Amino acid sequence: MSSICHLTSVHTRYDIRIFSKECNSLIKEGYNVSLIVADGKGDEVVNGIKIYDVGKPQGRLQRMLLSTKKIFKKAISLDVMVYHFHDPELLPIGKILMKKGKKVVYDVHEDYRNKMASKSYIPHFIEKVFSLLIGLYEDRCMKKFSGIITTTDFVFNRFRYINHNIVCIKNYPINDLNDNNVYEKLPNSCVFAGTLSKNLCIWEMVEALYLTRSKTVLYLAGRWSDEKYRKKVMSSAGWSQVVFLGFCSRDTVQRIMRESYVGLVIQRDNADMRQAISTKLFEYMENGLPIVSSALPLHQEINKEYFSQILVDPLDTVQIAAGIDYLLNNKNTAKQMGINGKRAVNEKYNWISQEKILISFYNKI
Repeated sequence: MSSICHLTSVHTRYDIRIFSKECNSLIKEGYNVSLIVADGKGDEVVNGIKIYDVGKPQGRLQRMLLSTKKIFKKAISLDVMVYHFHDPELLPIGKILMKKGKKVVYDVHEDYRNKMASKSYIPHFIEKVFSLLIGLYEDRCMKKFSGIITTTDFVFNRFRYINHNIVCIKNYPINDLNDNNVYEKLPNSCVFAGTLSKNLCIWEMVEALYLTRSKTVLYLAGRWSDEKYRKKVMSSAGWSQVVFLGFCSRDTVQRIMRESYVGLVIQRDNADMRQAISTKLFEYMENGLPIVSSALPLHQEINKEYFSQILVDPLDTVQIAAGIDYLLNNKNTAKQMGINGKRAVNEKYNWISQEKILISFYNKI
């Protein structure tokens, strides 16, 4: 079987999409799989996947300038048939590997053209130009790669005419929960776990807590996108109703979901978020949680088939509070919504369906 090396300078070694889903699926199929990361935790072999560490960078600039060079050097030394990379800053490496006769796959996790226009570290007066240049460079590189993988239909449709060897592999959950323990529900509880950012409306969630009749408690887990936003959220009137957990392991997050009554997925309605579905939505569904979520088109589409969400305006804290109150005060309806969500994951929104696409794509390459 062929050898495949995954490359990432940004993601952790146990990233759910890269390691738990793609690498594990490929090694299960019989491929020889390795993964190069930059986290400073050393080399190891897990589930037969060889993980190589090039060292943790000190800051974003060092990561983009030095870590990428180290990743390239390590990738060349492994001399595998296929290189599968996951970050736009590795595009130049992908081009060089193609010139050396290697097969190269670019896994596009997000719509980076729109994403770059909202990065806090890019000066406002150049963000649109910077975003355009990134997009043009990405398009130019994509024409030459052996294959492209996207996570959403929106990004797939944008690139399908640039590179015809393209597939959409969505971030549906693995659906491997075998925990039969009975968890006692925390009173008036809701949960959010993920990146704590403006796009994910953490401030609106916390503000809504103060407006709930149930005096809801929010179990909040994750890393802050930036210090300024953290201070803003903590100044909210609802912060006294937050149990802040910081970054947690997957097992801890799963336990908190099982102990909570309501899951929150409040995404802003902008170009960046409108075309993406948070993996957290499917994780809540997998755990049988009813959800309060933004009334975005993709959420509405899922909800028409499997009623599992209360849809709200993401910037309307009164609506968010009302959605939380409804689920907490209508336990039978909330329970049925949770059952609907779990059925949706079992029937349709699961990794098994996407794994088949991944294996077919690789067999073609």
